Amino acid sequence: MVNHIAQKIVAALIVGAVSVAHASDVTIRPEVGAGIAHYGVEPDGIWYQLGATHDLQRNGRAWQIGVGGQVAHFRLSENGSVGLDYHVDYVNLGHASASCMCAPDDDYSPIVHRITNPSSYLVRYSGNGYAQGIKLALAPYFAFRDVRIGYEYGAYVFRPGWRDTAYNWASTAAGPFVTVAQYTPSDLVVGRVFGIFLQRRKLTVSYENFRLPVRAGERNVPPFYTGAQVVMLTYQL
Repeated sequence: MVNHIAQKIVAALIVGAVSVAHASDVTIRPEVGAGIAHYGVEPDGIWYQLGATHDLQRNGRAWQIGVGGQVAHFRLSENGSVGLDYHVDYVNLGHASASCMCAPDDDYSPIVHRITNPSSYLVRYSGNGYAQGIKLALAPYFAFRDVRIGYEYGAYVFRPGWRDTAYNWASTAAGPFVTVAQYTPSDLVVGRVFGIFLQRRKLTVSYENFRLPVRAGERNVPPFYTGAQVVMLTYQL
């Protein structure tokens, strides 16, 4: 449902932008950016347990490279104007990881965040991954002289990546104990991105929120993350 809505909104924005744009307004400029991503994660009990010994690394080194430019520009006064930009970028949200000495699901309560059976055997989980994909976004803005402030919205077509290994895993306390590796399917998924930005000449500072949904068929092995908040500094050539 979220993917379908995102696709419809972005398609409508693109059609609207093309209908109002003049060929002389459209520009194409390479851009590159770097920043910090903070991942939002699955709830307690999925790949980690807050009531057990655990370590979550949720901050990733995000970066992007692609093209951006102007679709339309309308002058309001000598110093003020409004317009519409676009961005087509490869965006890597950086690395995330989770480790845990976890109890079996039947011996743990995610409601009270504790192991309910003190004599339960523990399984060591160790997982890591990242999200990477293509951002397709439109950005309406207001400009005063050489400073722009605006809002960005679009689609993020990404490939989820997550591998988690369970050491000393067993279906019952009697064993046998084995090592099990699990992977999130790496099929392309359509997420959303939206945020605000402040631009002066070639430099832009932005805050973006990436929504990273999971396909229904991947709920058995979801990635650790559900989204990411990103602060990015971008330079446009």
